[in-house]
Amino acid sequence: MKRIIFALLVSILLFSCDSEATREPRHVNIVAIGFSYEGVGNENVSELPVGPHEDSEAMLAHLSFLSEKAGYEVESYHITDRNGSIINNDTVETMTAADLKSLLSSLSADPWDLNIFYYSGHGAYTEDAGSLIILPEIKGLKLSDIAALLGKSGGKSIIIIDACQSGGSSPNDVGSGEAYVTDEDGVEHFVSISPSLAIGDAFRASFSVSRDYGDVYVLSACTPRQYSYAGTEENPNSMFTSAMLGYLGYDASSGTSQLPKGKTVTFSSLYQNVLNRIMQDTIELNIGVEEPIGDVQTPQPTRIPTDLVLFRF
Repeated sequence: MKRIIFALLVSILLFSCDSEATREPRHVNIVAIGFSYEGVGNENVSELPVGPHEDSEAMLAHLSFLSEKAGYEVESYHITDRNGSIINNDTVETMTAADLKSLLSSLSADPWDLNIFYYSGHGAYTEDAGSLIILPEIKGLKLSDIAALLGKSGGKSIIIIDACQSGGSSPNDVGSGEAYVTDEDGVEHFVSISPSLAIGDAFRASFSVSRDYGDVYVLSACTPRQYSYAGTEENPNSMFTSAMLGYLGYDASSGTSQLPKGKTVTFSSLYQNVLNRIMQDTIELNIGVEEPIGDVQTPQPTRIPTDLVLFRF
């Protein structure tokens, strides 16, 4: 009997080793987007954000570095804007919202592969559409649509949104607003914009339940009632992206990529470290200020029972 059990164990071990040996190398698709809206000339973009191009460049470079160190084969796409047009991988090829959705739907992956979608730019929240990313032609692309497209790829997916009102959870979370955004289907949505949450409310908001995006993990910069702190001329990276890059080992002062301190980076560890850093940075903004701003942005994770390992070194 013991010999039979031993033979079965050996067979299982050999099968596992053979399966692992014949499996193709892990693959990661990285889509990094940064929109500054220069040259748009639309009344709905009254303020140009500082740093989306720099955010997307730094995130793409560092995520590619980490992916290669973790043993992934990397395929990347850098999408920015120029004079109101969407530019794919710094070429003259222009894209529309439909083209961007087509790109996302074309990504294919095996169950052990990874898709990373990063966005820096304007965001909005509407009661009927949820959180939107705003394209240069002032068309909103639904976060739920992005998640649905990535969810069909076959691999694990994480979406990182560095934009105002990006953590859409409940229609009751939004106040009043003054702008309209047209989605990729030509439907016009009223955009609700309200003041940020006070610091006390922000801690409670961090435990709110986000929208359900299925098997896709989503980490957004703030709640649907909050703004996301943009970069400055001195430090073009936003508060959210700076916190993320710092935890992941990026040296902003020299612009060089290094490995993070930990051997493993998971979705939950990324969220917790970014949240802690942003809370501290926001409190420091209020120290010694005669009229404290009293506002904070609270990164919002989706609530998925199991954690996701992003990188293991």
